Amino acid sequence: MIERLIESLSFVRFLVFATFFHALLGLAWKNKMHRYILIILTVFSTTELISICQSVFILEFKLGVIVATIIHSIMWLLILREVVSFPKVVSGLTIAFATFSICDVLFIEGWKIFNIYSFILGALLYLVLFLIESFYQLKKENFYFFFNNHYLLLTSPVLFFIGLSFMFGFRSKAINNTIFFDRFELYDTIIFSVNIVYYSLVNLYIYREKRKLYEF
Repeated sequence: MIERLIESLSFVRFLVFATFFHALLGLAWKNKMHRYILIILTVFSTTELISICQSVFILEFKLGVIVATIIHSIMWLLILREVVSFPKVVSGLTIAFATFSICDVLFIEGWKIFNIYSFILGALLYLVLFLIESFYQLKKENFYFFFNNHYLLLTSPVLFFIGLSFMFGFRSKAINNTIFFDRFELYDTIIFSVNIVYYSLVNLYIYREKRKLYEF
């Protein structure tokens, strides 16, 4: 059991837990944007704890990951809604995504396997809306928008969504298990890389927000 526990620990999981505690210390629940980030990190931390328990006790349970993935996508769409110039459109698409995700769990892919359709749809919605808003602000020559801390937050999941959509979209174990540079599997390398970028940017956002809270 101890060996399985040690094997279940990873740098990415450490990063998830460290970011969660950093958020608890640096963000305020009463702030809506902060609240969304805290929800995301709470859900991911809980999911990682469940995953560790599954590894230790040799259990198989996918529903927790599915629910976490759906909540993750919804929260990022809600964060996007707070910043973009077309919040009603984002709200409508978020509701449509949530409805599809529920249907995916109940009638399409089911709750026994990871729901790839829901993940890719959520990622695609976020990326398209993010690009539309970025080009809109660029056209207006609103360069301050791109240096704002909120824009830094919006960029955090971009590579995460792109990288994992690429890996999951092909549904190919051969691609995921591709070895390069002698020892590194493509899947593990992408997972590691996108998570490093994702949590580094989220931590930078938290650090900047924490500085604002303690400014006098």
